[in-house]
Amino acid sequence: MNPIKEKFFAFKDRLVRTGGQEPLSKLSLAVILILDIFVLVMIFEGLGEHTRQLTSPDEQVPFECRQAFIDKDWTRADFLDRLQRLVLSDYNNKSFRRDSLLERRDTGVMHETCRQFYSLIKQVARDERLAALFVDRQDLLKERNRLAARLKKSKAAYDTALLEEIARKNGEEKSLSGLKASIHSSTRGMEEISGKLILTEQQLEASPLIIQLKEMVGPSREYRQELKDAFKRFQFLYPFKELGWQLVFMLPIFLVFYFWSSRSVKKDNGIQTLISSHLLVVAALPIVLKAGEVVIDLIPRHFFKDLFKILKSLHIIALWHYIVIAFCVGAGLLAVYIIQKKLFNRKRIQQKRLMKGACYFCGKTLPDRAGRCPFCGTNQLKNCSQCQEETYVCGDYCKHCGYKT
Repeated sequence: MNPIKEKFFAFKDRLVRTGGQEPLSKLSLAVILILDIFVLVMIFEGLGEHTRQLTSPDEQVPFECRQAFIDKDWTRADFLDRLQRLVLSDYNNKSFRRDSLLERRDTGVMHETCRQFYSLIKQVARDERLAALFVDRQDLLKERNRLAARLKKSKAAYDTALLEEIARKNGEEKSLSGLKASIHSSTRGMEEISGKLILTEQQLEASPLIIQLKEMVGPSREYRQELKDAFKRFQFLYPFKELGWQLVFMLPIFLVFYFWSSRSVKKDNGIQTLISSHLLVVAALPIVLKAGEVVIDLIPRHFFKDLFKILKSLHIIALWHYIVIAFCVGAGLLAVYIIQKKLFNRKRIQQKRLMKGACYFCGKTLPDRAGRCPFCGTNQLKNCSQCQEETYVCGDYCKHCGYKT
């Protein structure tokens, strides 16, 4: 047998046996599987905590910064609305589980443009006068929206009541007078609030800090291209940095279990070999998954970029999906072939049936000392070419003399 296959099957046997030919009980297997799941969960949890120490693209160029400079979503019309949401993020935070939006932004790891942007916003938020003006503006907007909703409702009710009065032609206007008063009151209230709102916004826009912020996110392209290029470079390199950083966490665990497994095999310690082999598989799984993530993320998006452009220009982008489907089908066929022909081939299945005392041909349990299967009639024995005694058809060695058949 191929040395690689021998090592593979030997390792596979170590996963289900405690040494020699001693089988593993179902209860012990259940305990080991629970241990495997627990260790795997702890590895992924630790991996997540470890990975969060690395500066991510969202930390280097946060979402609000991308909106302001790359997407250019901050316009003069909604500038104060967007700034208000950030400045009052702590004031409006009602959840003790959610951290402050501004405090959780570590400006030290940001791009210089984003660092300057967030520093200005923090200065505005810490300025008591400006923060109070934003709170007043928020309250005025809420009150204006409330009055606008009431005015809309009153106008709709007035129109309906007016039509009903006209239809009855009784000349009574008692039902309309109250609605007229409500409409007049709401309109006057909205005018007063709009005046206060204009005054508050004028005070805010006169602040040097807000003037500086408005100029920074204005129509000028001074910051956009540099930030956009830096963000693209960071996004491209980040998966490799992330994988390297994750390997720093995962490889020591894998190596510890690998050396423990090797030592247990050499010392022929059955229980330690069994557990360390399982843990070795558990430690290898995250490494394979994370490496696969990088490949899946980068190959289509970066290395086949020109191919995607050609396919899109020719309006045959569907061809890429056909290629991926064909590749997956081919990989599935190869996997099934390896499983069926190499891992679970006919000879191995026959030997497993022999170990269970079943017919090697049909798999049904045989009566004690049965020479032929009573269900399919298949002969279970043959004569050994060395000692001529009867031995099992699917056995590798004679059960009498040990000669390889």
